[in-house]
Amino acid sequence: MVFYTSVETEFARSLTSAFEAKYPFIKTDIFRSSHEKILSRMNVERQTGTFTADVVSVGEFETFHLQRRGFIAPYKSPQAMAYPEGFKDPNGYWTDLYDNLIVTAFNTTRVKREEIPKRYEDLLQPRWKRRMVLDQNEDRWFANLVYLMGEKKGLEFMQALAKQDIAIRGGRSLVTQLLGAR
Repeated sequence: MVFYTSVETEFARSLTSAFEAKYPFIKTDIFRSSHEKILSRMNVERQTGTFTADVVSVGEFETFHLQRRGFIAPYKSPQAMAYPEGFKDPNGYWTDLYDNLIVTAFNTTRVKREEIPKRYEDLLQPRWKRRMVLDQNEDRWFANLVYLMGEKKGLEFMQALAKQDIAIRGGRSLVTQLLGAR
């Protein structure tokens, strides 16, 4: 069984190890990469007629595109019935495997508790200019915020936020390390 995934390698190994323990006659192989590279690889495989993946675990945007392009088939797992609405596709194309929480964090040696912004709009204050870091792969955060704020207000907020000269870095671990630097 070939498993294409964007989850952390340790998590992917724990999933495939549990699978192999239950089905010892099936060996697994993991291809771990970014959402974008998996989608790209599957596009190339489709163009060349060579399909390798048996199971795919990527983000919601990529799953949407895989479904739209006919790359994946529905499967209504009996276990999916335990998931509430919104955590599975009603047609069986996907079921939630994990969730990433997006949080706003502050260096407590540089920002006092009473200074912490209470609303996203507070980040537009001049005092936060050049004092924020954002991971380069926050497209989901962007899309969700635009959805929650409404398209017009959300896009206006994002345009104003862009003027705050946010440092864009690659990798949430790096962003966390930068946050803790004094």
